[in-house]
Amino acid sequence: MHSTHERGSIKSAPVSNLSDFTVHLHGLGDSLKDVQVFSRDKQSGVNPCAFNNGGCSELCLFNGTHPVCACAHGKVSLDGKTCEDYDSFLLYSRVVRIDSIHMFNEFNLNAPFPSIQSKEFMRNAIGLSFDYRRSKIFYSDIQRGSINQVFFNGSGHRVIVEHQGSVEGLAYEAVNNVLYWTCNNDATINHINLTSNDTKVKTIINLGQNDKPRGIEVDSCDARMYWTNWNSHSPSIQRAYFTGFDLESIITTNIRMPNALTLDHKARKLYWGDARLDKIERAEYDGSNRIILGKVTPQHPFDLAVYGDYIFWTDWVLHAVIRANKYTGDDWVWLRKEVPRPMGIIAVANDTTDCFSNACLVLNGGCEDICTLDAAGEPICSCFPGRELIVGGTRCASSDTNCTADSFRCSSDASFRVCHNGYFQCSNNRCVFDNHTCNNMNDCGDGSDELNCTCTDESHFRCASGTCILSSFRCDHDADCLDASDEMNCPPRNCSGLHRRAPMIACNHTTACIYANWLCDGENDCWDNSDEMNCDAKSPPRERGKMPELRTVALVGSSHCLSRELSHWWAVPTV
Repeated sequence: MHSTHERGSIKSAPVSNLSDFTVHLHGLGDSLKDVQVFSRDKQSGVNPCAFNNGGCSELCLFNGTHPVCACAHGKVSLDGKTCEDYDSFLLYSRVVRIDSIHMFNEFNLNAPFPSIQSKEFMRNAIGLSFDYRRSKIFYSDIQRGSINQVFFNGSGHRVIVEHQGSVEGLAYEAVNNVLYWTCNNDATINHINLTSNDTKVKTIINLGQNDKPRGIEVDSCDARMYWTNWNSHSPSIQRAYFTGFDLESIITTNIRMPNALTLDHKARKLYWGDARLDKIERAEYDGSNRIILGKVTPQHPFDLAVYGDYIFWTDWVLHAVIRANKYTGDDWVWLRKEVPRPMGIIAVANDTTDCFSNACLVLNGGCEDICTLDAAGEPICSCFPGRELIVGGTRCASSDTNCTADSFRCSSDASFRVCHNGYFQCSNNRCVFDNHTCNNMNDCGDGSDELNCTCTDESHFRCASGTCILSSFRCDHDADCLDASDEMNCPPRNCSGLHRRAPMIACNHTTACIYANWLCDGENDCWDNSDEMNCDAKSPPRERGKMPELRTVALVGSSHCLSRELSHWWAVPTV
């Protein structure tokens, strides 16, 4: 092996005359380090891979003791023999081919899929998008002026539409099975419906004479498309609805050449790269809250992708595919180096474009007024004008409500109140004095003031729910635990003599005594609901007598102050 001869070569020669060499390979570069010779004559023993390929469907590697199956591409299945495709990976275009990369394992240089090439269809591939459900890749070829499709495994090359000019941005919208793209030649945004057999291209937006749309992404939940505009006089990032309605420029300042663009659908964040200002930024979908990823210094970001906690981009000056932390831009990893012209890049996974997993779509993210998302996709609550967050960070109250020292601040629907210092916030949002916790009394009404208390074996009993009560309350024929666990596993109780005129019966699992006609009447009389089990039909509701009159307080307005004297009672809003 010679690192300089014939630009890196591998040679052989007789031991007796090293000058009589033969060059086997040349032009291998100057990074040659070692060479090993494998010959059947040097081997001894039996290699189990020689028999039925060791049971492997693709590669069989003998480790000295037993065969180990491996895959040329893809991963070994759970059976340890067969191979299956990876379910997430990166794809990037490099002019005459499309290559794949592992997103998170930079040490595995074996590509998830073979390189995709075609002399007939692929001459200058730029823009990329994908249909995960159908395992399809969409790519634009600016030399042919066409938009093509191919399957993940490289089969099924097909032209979707021709004569489209310089298409550098593609975006597939899965809900309606529609493909969108930008055209630099005539400054248009176009789409085609892939469900119908009609291949007619529809132009949605005609931009101005100086406009040069490039990168594009779509959001199915809001039915909007976003794109970068290279207009040399007024560069911007723009958006509009799928119909072309309500076109607006959302980023217009501190921007020169917005090249790359991607959407983080889970966190509802917009990322873009500026090829002239050499930066990557993040913002809300409306362009607000702009943040420059300070640790990132790209030289010429051509395209961007985002998945999980990372951003990925292709860089023309660095000739590389790079990964970094999407929150800070830190933790750079060079996934591929020495790539002459890396173009489009996409993060392929089943949830890359899933905007329906937005946490704010479920019960408004737990927020009373406004729910937005942070960069990780976690809900952030805020309030409408004139209102402010109260303790807990999810409820809102009027900003001009001033509660006195003898009152509590409640949320607008009275379902939450803020407890002052010296009070304990119950799980049911009542307020009790701090010194009323862990006192073996259910002051909150839901037992939360007796949770996480220290129970001593000698003097206390811990309920199954976690609350503590005095040991003297155990098996005293009165349910002190909310789950009645203090009255379970007790000595049998004789209930027959408790009431002469109407004999009573004992419950199966607790010390409660009930009347026989209370069985299957829809009421939990045994404290564990055992008297309502295995019932064919409910008996008519019995007359229990009048309930004690509850003390309530009427609330008026959007937020309220509740007297501390009434803090143990539920506040009932009146209409």
